[in-house]
Amino acid sequence: MSESDFADRAVEEAPGWLQKPYGRRFLFALGVIKDAVLEGAKIAVKVRFPLLAPSDALDVIGRERGIDKGFYFSDSQYRKQLVNAFGYWRRQGTAAGLIQALGDAGYRNVQVYENYTGDGIDPSEWSWFYVQFLPPYPWTVEGVAVWDDNAIWDDDRAWVDPVPPSEAERVRSIIRKLKPSHAKPAGAAFLLSGQLWNAPERIWDAGLTWSGVVAQIDV
Repeated sequence: MSESDFADRAVEEAPGWLQKPYGRRFLFALGVIKDAVLEGAKIAVKVRFPLLAPSDALDVIGRERGIDKGFYFSDSQYRKQLVNAFGYWRRQGTAAGLIQALGDAGYRNVQVYENYTGDGIDPSEWSWFYVQFLPPYPWTVEGVAVWDDNAIWDDDRAWVDPVPPSEAERVRSIIRKLKPSHAKPAGAAFLLSGQLWNAPERIWDAGLTWSGVVAQIDV
């Protein structure tokens, strides 16, 4: 059916006494309304399907399926991710799935350290895990004030939140949503400058950097 099927057919199939100019216009107007309702019904059906839905419907489908759009994703990539929702959720609850989700969110250099895989761990903390972030980040690292050797704030840099609050909350949300059900997040750390001891193995302590800064957030 073409876009104006109802409008055209209403005029073509009208009785003779409605084929005059005013009658034709009246019937055409009624048909246009029906055509609009039909087109809306078609769109409403397509909205359910990621590959057919308009772009402004993808975020709604994503919320329904619990999948946020990747930071670097085009609409085409996001559509494919939504179609593969079952495969996406099959990988969650694992360190690999969490790393992938954080990578989709723009954090492409992430490690997850699970206590139960380490040596000399307190048995009561076996379920804890820690997330380490290394640059680059999907936000700009601003100048961050740090304690200098005399235990005062360095005057050369302005104090700001090392990790933008909105990004810190986004990271918390992803970790809480996708972590293994038995696991307890001990925190997350972001290297802002310098290098870590033993990197890329583990952030042992926020202070152990080579002339750098590490920001930690609770999860």
